[in-house]
Amino acid sequence: QFRHLLTLFTVKIEAVRETGVSLYDIQSAWGKVLELRIQQWNPSGWTEDTDTLTVDLSNGNVTYANPDKEKFTTFYNTGLDTVFPAEDGGFTLIDTPQEVAYTMCAPKVAVGGGVHEYELTIVTKREGQDEKETVIPIDLKDDSGDFTGSPAGRQFEILLKFKKSRAVAVVASIDEWKTGGQGNADITD
Repeated sequence: QFRHLLTLFTVKIEAVRETGVSLYDIQSAWGKVLELRIQQWNPSGWTEDTDTLTVDLSNGNVTYANPDKEKFTTFYNTGLDTVFPAEDGGFTLIDTPQEVAYTMCAPKVAVGGGVHEYELTIVTKREGQDEKETVIPIDLKDDSGDFTGSPAGRQFEILLKFKKSRAVAVVASIDEWKTGGQGNADITD
């Protein structure tokens, strides 16, 4: 029986204008987004092996290795198979929420209680400045509040709200993966 073993994240980005702050002010404060990456958070420490996934075919149980602090998953441009951002020089912030990226990664069992399961790293660069990394904790949520259990086979939307002085990530929705259609092609050698 087929089931998704990974977790799907989609990312929307929005520059939020506050009183007296223009879109240009926010773009100047942050610069362009050069990279998005996500990794599992392990509050008890990190191990070396995060690439192992074991499936017990007798009962369908899946176990994942503990995450490694040095390993992460990159995001891809929505609708494309290219690493985010598609634009040379980075993604320019806009003031209308727009889905820009997605990734699939190993699920992290959620325990609730405000403990975050992932960390999202945003790499930005202002003109004439060095790159800046901003790390945002991602606490998985569902319609009832804290999400608990395995997020395998689930889709989460992350809304990144950039303000002049800070960035905020909101897990906006959760849903089961749905079949988007089908495709076929001839395979030749």
